[in-house]
Amino acid sequence: MKFALLAFALFATATSAPASILYVGPSHTFKQIQPAINAAQPGDTIIVSPGGYGAFVLNKGVDILGPGSNLASVSVSTPDKTPVVIQNIAFGEHAVVSGFKVHSANTGCQVYPFGGSSTACVPTIKIYNCQGRIGLSDVRAGKAGSSWGGGWDVLNISLASQVLLIDCAFIGESWSESVWSFSGPALRVEHSSVYIAFSTLIGGSGESVSSGTLSGLGPVGQAAIISTSSTLEVVHSDMRGGDGGKVSSPFLPDLYFSGQPAIQAVSTDMYISGGAGTSDEIKAGKSIGLNCQDGEASVEMAANSIGYFYDGHNIVGGDPPFPASFCPGALPGPIHIPVSGPNVFDLPDHAPTLRSDPLITSLGAQVTLKGTGEANAAMGVFWSPALTMPYSTQGIGGIGQLDMSSMHVLLSMQLDAAGVGQVALTVPLSTAFIGETIYLQALQLGQYAGLSNPWFATIRF
Repeated sequence: MKFALLAFALFATATSAPASILYVGPSHTFKQIQPAINAAQPGDTIIVSPGGYGAFVLNKGVDILGPGSNLASVSVSTPDKTPVVIQNIAFGEHAVVSGFKVHSANTGCQVYPFGGSSTACVPTIKIYNCQGRIGLSDVRAGKAGSSWGGGWDVLNISLASQVLLIDCAFIGESWSESVWSFSGPALRVEHSSVYIAFSTLIGGSGESVSSGTLSGLGPVGQAAIISTSSTLEVVHSDMRGGDGGKVSSPFLPDLYFSGQPAIQAVSTDMYISGGAGTSDEIKAGKSIGLNCQDGEASVEMAANSIGYFYDGHNIVGGDPPFPASFCPGALPGPIHIPVSGPNVFDLPDHAPTLRSDPLITSLGAQVTLKGTGEANAAMGVFWSPALTMPYSTQGIGGIGQLDMSSMHVLLSMQLDAAGVGQVALTVPLSTAFIGETIYLQALQLGQYAGLSNPWFATIRF
């Protein structure tokens, strides 16, 4: 433990402090986040006090560190505006948004095919055209009761080369105002590479709608993730597809809709691992219907998609519409479609994972680093300044680039016979850490050597 603290303390001399730290809050020069972004330079950090703030567009390599998603929010008052946009982050730069709840003004997305007024369909968070590394941690967005406001896509990522989602929650919109309403996915990905660790994503569900005139398209649930021409790596995350909906009309028979998969993938490479001891699930939504049909598949792969599924993954088939007591022949859905073939690979459960519990956010914080992987394997945990992190996993557990000139040994961890290990860590009380983003990654040493998912710490105070 002393060695770990000494190695971590060397951070103050191994890297320079951020160029500038800008503070946002009622008692600071900047009252809103956008003016601070306008004044910041790449490499700077913006630290935000508790409170509510307006929308912002982040278009440079700057870290925005909030006090926690339970203490700060970003929201808009007009339904056609996205609260958080991250765009045009250049190669070699990194941008982090951490510690916020994000509210959209949308109350639903309505599209009227025969004309009429439509509700704006905009995402709650958008990441676009970024060649640098983007990180979101402790960010909550979507709909949960009346306190959140969802949009069409909760998180929309396109043309982004490297996005890390760590300890986030995105809940898709469910809407039932009319038969022309649609729910939204938690995440839509196009032409991007996204790593998801220890997060929750839930697709919007269809609702039961009664219509006195029309019953055509109906309220349709959505997958938690809709991915096209991308790479997804998922570790220890809870993902649920939206449930089906129902439309009733006095002029036509009732219409019923199927539940949606947790992941819909087209031309996408997927690496999915649960890790030892996980209680999370990747599961399709529940279908609504009158027949004793089977449940839905939880992962749908199409058009040249490739799936790498590690033993011990947390994917389970969707529930059938009715319980076994009513429909004894109905079965849960398959884990994934297709169920076999050259584009489906079932691999041993040795993929290493790493996390801190809780997130590292302050000087003097006492946390536990937790790892999973191959039984009885040893792990070396490394840290790196954000700008020099040579993150590359080539798939969960794959050996990527490990540049020891920029990555520094933090500590070692021994996994037990169940493939689980942990070690305590205290962040040193050095002001040189304030405003820094530090990346952590573990190298598993054993029969199956490999790199874990990246993890990052944002020191806010």
